Amino acid sequence: MDYEKLERVLSELKQVIAQRMSSVGLYYNVFGRVKSAGSLKEKIQRKTKSNPNYHLQDVIGIRIVLYFADDVELVSKFVLSDFNLRNTSIDEKKPNEISAIRNNYVYEIPAFVRKIFCEGIGDNPIDNTFELQIRTINSECWHEINHDYIYKATANWNNAGLERQFNSILTSYEIIETSTLNVFSSMCNEFYERKDILNLLKFKFRIRIQNIRQLPDYITKNPETNFLEVIYKVERNKVLGALLEATCHHEPELEIEDLLNECLKQLKMKKMFETKLEEAESFKDIIKNIEGLNPLLGTIHDEMYLEYRKFIEGLDEAKPTELII
Repeated sequence: MDYEKLERVLSELKQVIAQRMSSVGLYYNVFGRVKSAGSLKEKIQRKTKSNPNYHLQDVIGIRIVLYFADDVELVSKFVLSDFNLRNTSIDEKKPNEISAIRNNYVYEIPAFVRKIFCEGIGDNPIDNTFELQIRTINSECWHEINHDYIYKATANWNNAGLERQFNSILTSYEIIETSTLNVFSSMCNEFYERKDILNLLKFKFRIRIQNIRQLPDYITKNPETNFLEVIYKVERNKVLGALLEATCHHEPELEIEDLLNECLKQLKMKKMFETKLEEAESFKDIIKNIEGLNPLLGTIHDEMYLEYRKFIEGLDEAKPTELII
């Protein structure tokens, strides 16, 4: 094992992630590690007992820690959308169970660092992959304590009540995260009522934006556009998702003009989507009339309707670049 080379790969991967996150202005931290020699040996020995063909997938591990809970889905979907995803470990929240929620992703080592990675792992049973974990800052706190004091020291815990009490802290963290988002949402409603575009922009997107201390010229020079309505109605994560996916085209820091342009684009897409759905419903009414005249024609056109609606609903998930606005 050449740890110096693996550390270089880790550094390169962290830099890519950090640049993309910063380009959109998200609040985050990025950590990473190369698995230690002792931990590496122990895991390989343990896993190969039951599976002789086992290959380690997390010799390099990276963790993104986010300040806002709704950024977890956003980042997991878009930050490495151009990397090859090998597998995932994502837990669903269960209403009657208190437990940690994993958001872990295994990606293939990208081509730009694959050669040095292969040189680093040598002939050890290690896959050409790295693991990415995504957590909120509260979840990170709990997981770190849990890892060192419970996961690595299970024998110390013989009091089920105390262990459950420790796990219940997760619920408190979830309440805090949800309450934080609710406060920001309520503030957005207030700023909308006051017609305060600048603060609405800040509280709606919750990102670091250059030159946000005053109303941008872009807004004052386009009085025909009701930016108050645009910012209020647009879906935050669709706007940021489109920007995050296209980070290679942006400057190191997001400009307000980039954000406002994407807001307009996403709102136009939303209106087009709603119009197409109305057309689909109208088409369905026509089908009903046809079906009354001729059941066979009705069946054929009903299949056409289902295909048409499937296509229209697919537009809602389409990338902005795939649609002409």
